[in-house]
Amino acid sequence: MSDSYIPMQVQPCMFECLCAIAWIQSMYYPPYSYPKKRIILFTTLFFSCAIGMQVGFGVWLKRVYANGTHWPSLIFGIIASIILAAGLVPPYVELFKRQGRVVGINFVFLIMDCSGAVFSMASTLVGEIDVMGMILYAIIIVMEIGIMTSQVIWLLRFRFFRKEKDVEDDEDEDEDEAGSCEKGKGMRETDDEEKQLRGGQVSVIEDDKQDSPATEKVNETPDSEPASPGKEPKPKEISL
Repeated sequence: MSDSYIPMQVQPCMFECLCAIAWIQSMYYPPYSYPKKRIILFTTLFFSCAIGMQVGFGVWLKRVYANGTHWPSLIFGIIASIILAAGLVPPYVELFKRQGRVVGINFVFLIMDCSGAVFSMASTLVGEIDVMGMILYAIIIVMEIGIMTSQVIWLLRFRFFRKEKDVEDDEDEDEDEAGSCEKGKGMRETDDEEKQLRGGQVSVIEDDKQDSPATEKVNETPDSEPASPGKEPKPKEISL
């Protein structure tokens, strides 16, 4: 709407084309693999809406802006800031799922895009300050720096600090294994002593069993004499 310099007007259109190319590739390749007719239909609808909105609102609101009415520009700036921030929320959801690890984002592109936002924000300070433009670029810078910081924190947690922790854990495991070996050795010695004691008790019991039959024979006393063959036993006399 405002008569800003040419790079500021060209940059959104170039970014829109690059995003559209990435979107078309995501529809063409797996896991979606949409038919070509469907991809062409979606692409045509997208560019028709984008070009129609840009031409319609741009031509109409440029005259309104030239007459001194600036609130439409403020509304579009607020809407753009909200949509831009919402577009950078999904990467943070993936960071939360992966404990802060960045997956599927090219850091070269991220650094270049953040650098472009920094220089574009600096360019808005020349001449009349564009407040909404500064807010847009500030959102990009903060969100992208947050993604890079998350990756750095993940590397420190799971690559560098984890190695030191693994070394300490290995040392603790070695100490535990040594202690368990000594404990097992002591338990084996105790078991051997118990086995020896049990063996001694068993031998003593067997010796007692061998001596007991002879002792029983000696201690046995006959209660009555056995009857000799050919003799009848004498009847017992009963006294009245």
